Amino acid sequence: MLSILGLAIYAPVLGIQPLLGDNLYVLAWVDQAPVTALLKLDPEIYPEWRPLAYWTIWIEHAVLQLQAVPVHFAVNLALWVACAWLVYRLVMELGGSPAAAAAAGIFLLIDRRSVEALTWIVERQTTLACVLGLAACRIVLRAPAVALTRRQSGLAAVLLLGSALGKEYGLAFTIALFCYAWMQRRRDLMQVGATVAVVYAGLRLAAAGGATGLYCEDMGYFREVSPACVDLLTGQGLTQLGYNAAANAVGIAVQGLLADPGVIHVEPLRLAFGLAGFSLAVAGVVFGDRRLLLLALVPLFNAMLGAMLYRDRNQLVGVCATAVAGGIGLSLLHASARASTARRWFAGAAVALLIALAARHVVTTRTRVIHEVEVLQTQEPCESELRQYDYGDRFAKRVKNTLGMDDPNCLAPPEAN
Repeated sequence: MLSILGLAIYAPVLGIQPLLGDNLYVLAWVDQAPVTALLKLDPEIYPEWRPLAYWTIWIEHAVLQLQAVPVHFAVNLALWVACAWLVYRLVMELGGSPAAAAAAGIFLLIDRRSVEALTWIVERQTTLACVLGLAACRIVLRAPAVALTRRQSGLAAVLLLGSALGKEYGLAFTIALFCYAWMQRRRDLMQVGATVAVVYAGLRLAAAGGATGLYCEDMGYFREVSPACVDLLTGQGLTQLGYNAAANAVGIAVQGLLADPGVIHVEPLRLAFGLAGFSLAVAGVVFGDRRLLLLALVPLFNAMLGAMLYRDRNQLVGVCATAVAGGIGLSLLHASARASTARRWFAGAAVALLIALAARHVVTTRTRVIHEVEVLQTQEPCESELRQYDYGDRFAKRVKNTLGMDDPNCLAPPEAN
């Protein structure tokens, strides 16, 4: 069911070609990158270091070249569907309601914040982080309350490390596990979290020199957008760093209140859907299974790790965890409806409203997908800034030749392209 719904909403992404921007960049970079470059990655994109996503794209491109570009986007879509399925499984195991679990998976799947993760090849880094982090949490939450076995500890550690190597925001799962273990006095879980953190830090320092430094970008501040530079190590742009973290916390918790790049932009119906989901998530954490605390901590650390920049796509780790909590809240609402006629009427009305808002959300999400795809498909490789590099120039022309586009050698004046 989740796969069918995913295809119904996101099928247009399978027609995207790498004509400009990050889609052109990532394939051009992996096209010329030797295996030895896949740990350090591209120094031009620091302070990022997300090797796992680049490894998967490098392997796919080595096999497919430009003959089957839709496969890259199919993998992205499969990863997002897997995220929804893991949310479904976690809600089932913690809440016991198939209907609530299915709703939680669907609500995550249709979330508009996922669009860039599906229309940009390289943005699978976020969904990789989500899939691996949720899988690790599932192992921990299904294990006995006394201690993990060696096999469970090892598998959870590998998955958590993979989540962090997918994208830095995946570290939110590791930090959340460590804090959860400390609260529960679980030494076995603390060891897993500490081991992953140390290994990740060592790999990042050894392979990319830490991949830290000044980051400059257009950033929102309440209602204004302006260029800003921030640096976590030196504290430069401290006010902006604080705003970004707080805005990410709000954006993860309630959609429809902020928009990229972090400015206040209220969408009433989307906000209503977001508030309903957040209310259910709060109810799930307060009244649901105590083990849910592990996932409840994830959005907090996702927001803190997002201090460098506010972007919807960077919130998906926290959004996935919130979806699980919302599903637990929905399962509690479903259970309470059996108590009395009045509660059944209330629960029925609440569910009907939620379904109506979700249906509209499906329409608006698909509309945005179609719009994004149309924009991406009208771009011109010859206009790419990547052409200042020899490998970028060669690859842009190769794309045009492969797709049979006009002016395959980029000889026309820029205004004519």
